[in-house]
Amino acid sequence: MAEYSQLVKYATTVIADERFRSTEANWDFWLIGNSMDDVLRNLTCQPHLPPGQVNTIGNARLWVREWSEVIQECKQRLHFYRDRLDYQSTDEHALEYLVRKHAHATPTVLLPDDEDVVEEPAGAIPPPRDGQSAQAPTTLTD
Repeated sequence: MAEYSQLVKYATTVIADERFRSTEANWDFWLIGNSMDDVLRNLTCQPHLPPGQVNTIGNARLWVREWSEVIQECKQRLHFYRDRLDYQSTDEHALEYLVRKHAHATPTVLLPDDEDVVEEPAGAIPPPRDGQSAQAPTTLTD
């Protein structure tokens, strides 16, 4: 309950702050932990509030959740969007995106063999590709 008291004090302080009084913003304050006691669990199941919302203070909503609930809801949203979009991610698509958006930072070992997108600085020795061994540079002298 100490953490919940801290959440209420923090929300009350933010809402009372003159810098935020005139804004029309709505605030959500979250307390997330590995477990909760029975008192907090009962607060998260109030019939007039959405599951997890424990209080409303002015234009702020206070939420108490367990990590397992948050993660489960995120997984459910992911599955929902994946099903709706019918999106199938592959390593090839991920690499194509990486090269397209961040070619300057893409290591050459990740690039396809027939494509040298990353320009090496002058004098740089590129890392060996599959099946090649690293060789030290040689200097010719007369």
